[in-house]
Amino acid sequence: AIVSGIAGVGHSVAMEDYYALVLKDYPGIDVVATEYAEYDPAKAQEVTSALLTAHPDIQAIASISGNITIGVFKAVQAAGKLDQMVAWTGDDANGWMLIQAENNLPGMTVPLPPKAGRDSVAVAAMILAGESVPSTYPVVKLASAVDFSRNIAEYANADRSDEWWGTDLPCEFDPFCK
Repeated sequence: AIVSGIAGVGHSVAMEDYYALVLKDYPGIDVVATEYAEYDPAKAQEVTSALLTAHPDIQAIASISGNITIGVFKAVQAAGKLDQMVAWTGDDANGWMLIQAENNLPGMTVPLPPKAGRDSVAVAAMILAGESVPSTYPVVKLASAVDFSRNIAEYANADRSDEWWGTDLPCEFDPFCK
């Protein structure tokens, strides 16, 4: 099953399209449903509980956001089906990274840091100021998703909120900084 964000909205549509593109090469994997959780962990828990009731043999639930995956995890855990799940997906929302590290869950967590946006604005400002910018600007250096997932405990931060994304932005610009 897939738990997505908001039906018809850009990021949700793009991620659903990417999943479909990859899964077409794996005819043995059937997507039994796609549900929408509005990027809300509580809503994700609700829709996932319904999915697990309707499809009790589900082996994986792909979600398009770490915050959604928090709710997916809680529903799977409450249903006593953690051992049934063979793979997990998500991004680097801190709450999801903490869950994945604590439970040693198999799957892929993709780093999607806000600092990429920071670096993009810096490049735009340089261009607007008439400065020369190389055609390939060395913006955010990301760990590969595989290395990131294998070392997830290094990125999770128990001192931050679940919504925090691992970033080096100063606290004054980070709404989730404590």
